Amino acid sequence: MRWSATLVLLVGCNWIAVSDHVERQEDDSGTPGNTDADVDSDADADSDADADTDTDTDSDSDSDTDSDSDTDADTTGDWIDVAAGYGHTCALRSDGSAACWGDDGYGQTSVPDDTWSDLGAGFDLSCGIGKLGLVTCWGTKAGSETVLSDVPADGDYAHVTVGGFYACARKDSGDASCWGSDSYDVALLPASSGWEQLAAGYHTVCGLHGGGKISCWGNCSADRCDSPSGDGWQAVGAGGSYGCALSDDGDMSCWGSDYYQQVTDAPTGTGYVGLAVGAEHACALASTGRASCWGRDDNGQATPPTTRFEQLALGEAHSCGRTAGGAIECWGRSTNGELEVPE
Repeated sequence: MRWSATLVLLVGCNWIAVSDHVERQEDDSGTPGNTDADVDSDADADSDADADTDTDTDSDSDSDTDSDSDTDADTTGDWIDVAAGYGHTCALRSDGSAACWGDDGYGQTSVPDDTWSDLGAGFDLSCGIGKLGLVTCWGTKAGSETVLSDVPADGDYAHVTVGGFYACARKDSGDASCWGSDSYDVALLPASSGWEQLAAGYHTVCGLHGGGKISCWGNCSADRCDSPSGDGWQAVGAGGSYGCALSDDGDMSCWGSDYYQQVTDAPTGTGYVGLAVGAEHACALASTGRASCWGRDDNGQATPPTTRFEQLALGEAHSCGRTAGGAIECWGRSTNGELEVPE
């Protein structure tokens, strides 16, 4: 897919996004095409299929022990959360202020004034949970404005995740809502006794409910809704045309499109503590804080630094990590300033 994002996540997820200023289209398989992508990174898929992918699929995440090559952040910071969109990133400070950076072609990095408790980033859209748990969204291209106007009017929301041209928000009670411009019925949430997590992909939503069960809905082509059955899952992420989940035992399972080996190159073994899913690459976080990434890597987005992270967030061709000390480091493409983290 050409888009991030969301999530993203230690035990949660924010997802995706998309930059650049042309309408993105999909091919017959339901995977977003290349018309809305940055020219440098989203060239014809056939020419990119053989691109080198730098995968780090350790057979057991526990083998990622501390070493002299491991590094902590150069400096500490006051960031407490990070969410990556297609070509932009948003992050939350400990004082409730927020900043977004990267592609701002539709105003997706122009954060409104508020005190924020959670952020999400999507295709060309960002959303946040402000005072009283009210949802606010900003950005998006012409024709998709319903994602701005149809935000839930009630408050008490705690978490938000953003997809292609839609968003979903969840309350701590387990109630949830999805809204926006989407032809795949992403707003029609399945029946649930309470949502524990939601992850918005490009046109597909996956959620955890009922004690760790996974449900996915929306665009289910290319097996992107074929999530593992049963309970015992602690985190789920949705990307461009695939998804991944992290079990209570810390092992990884991915499903859907495998065009860039997003599914087959997922690491094996147990002991992972975090998961983030981007458009066409994904990362797992070991207990040591080391990230292992796989999938598309033509811009180095799946080649993480040796920094120890506490949270990961992935976009289309860039990735970011937040350290326990509150610093953020990003890697991959920087065509629109995706790597230029504010002070």
